[in-house]
Amino acid sequence: MKKTLFMLLLAVAGTASAQKPFKMQANLAKDLNITKYIIYLEGENGRINFDAPADSVEVKNNKFSFSKAITKPTMAAFYPGSEDQQEERMEMMLMPGEDLKLTVKKGEYTFAGSKFYQSMGKADEATTPLQNDLMAFYRHAIDKLQGMPEAEQQAASKLLQDTLTMKSNAAQKACDDYFNNHLNEEGTVLFLYEKVSGGLEDVYSKLSDNIKNGITGQYIANKLEIQKKLIAQREEEERKEQERLDALKGKPAPDFTLNDLEGNPLALSSLRGKYVIIDFWGSWCGWCIKGIPDMKKYYEKYSDKLEILGVDCNDSEDAWKGAVAKYELPWKHVYNPRNGTVTKEYGITGYPTKIIVDPEGNYNKVIIGEDPAFYTYLDELLGGN
Repeated sequence: MKKTLFMLLLAVAGTASAQKPFKMQANLAKDLNITKYIIYLEGENGRINFDAPADSVEVKNNKFSFSKAITKPTMAAFYPGSEDQQEERMEMMLMPGEDLKLTVKKGEYTFAGSKFYQSMGKADEATTPLQNDLMAFYRHAIDKLQGMPEAEQQAASKLLQDTLTMKSNAAQKACDDYFNNHLNEEGTVLFLYEKVSGGLEDVYSKLSDNIKNGITGQYIANKLEIQKKLIAQREEEERKEQERLDALKGKPAPDFTLNDLEGNPLALSSLRGKYVIIDFWGSWCGWCIKGIPDMKKYYEKYSDKLEILGVDCNDSEDAWKGAVAKYELPWKHVYNPRNGTVTKEYGITGYPTKIIVDPEGNYNKVIIGEDPAFYTYLDELLGGN
């Protein structure tokens, strides 16, 4: 009987220990003028649930306290109650049973408190300044290029990109080195695990058995399982979508008529007799722009067998015409207005989407995104004919 009672008391004590709450005390700089934070917490899917706030705290005399009963590490986002202060939002890891002392200044916040948050604070000090410097230089580079004559942009862009690459490599090395030298510190691991090179699987493999078997290792292992499921789900969706696209081969491609650069109507059916690439693109689409050099090369390579019809989407007419001129696109172009139906008829879900139509006007191939396999396929299709 005594033994049973003793075991019961141990179980109760263990439960109480596991449920020891996270506690936080925060001091804010006077110039922030924040009076309230809305708090969003990580959900079971491993992402912060922004659909509904989990809590809120009032800031009084530039201070606030927050306590939460949690049983596992939980990411939280603290958003100021005022819409015009959203740039001062904070994201941090809440750890069961740990005490956080937070100092908040304009544009930054620092960690102190229990041993866990002390190690997190040191990881922050060692890595964040380099990340901030990288982002500041990136913003500087964008501003500089935008204020520069177009003729000078290419040379300046190369120099700025070299500096960006150097700063990015330095920031990444600092992050990787600090993480690899502090693998037994839970605060460091949870602060940096998503920022280091190699991905979650590599991160988890580096952890000691002590960390793997503890609350931190279990948290990262769960993240890894969620990631694997999402990747598998995405791959299955992509497989089914590709099956749907492949099944279109040989079926008539919907004909359409849109206005060209001169405002004259141009019908897809008018291009029969050659293979046609219908290129759904936009001046705003980075991957579309990135693919232009290869498109130009293949247009020249197979000009006797191939026509390209660029269908501009989600642009103003001025932006469309400006992009065609800027990038010197030599093929045919038409403009799809925002209320147009062509993208719906073709089931366009991403940009760029390239659709090869055969000389009889039937689907031949559909490629979503800028994929080198597209150009390999063109060589197979046209190179031997």
